[in-house]
Amino acid sequence: MLQQALTTTSLLRRLENLEAAIERLQAENARLQTELACLQAENARLQAENAELRRRLGMHSSNSQKPPSRDGYRKKRASSA
Repeated sequence: MLQQALTTTSLLRRLENLEAAIERLQAENARLQTELACLQAENARLQAENAELRRRLGMHSSNSQKPPSRDGYRKKRASSA
């Protein structure tokens, strides 16, 4: 009878510990899901910014409204005459 009481007590204690661990893990999971959503939004914003900067980097007087004098110091292609 005493052995059964000790087993029941230890099982109840273990159950309480497991329930506390589950609560901690659920809270951590919620925090990580929130962090993931923020990181995904930031990643989308940065990808859009990167695409815009790449698009602007490829602009020159032939495909934008910039005058040829604003093309920079790139070497001009020799046109075959």
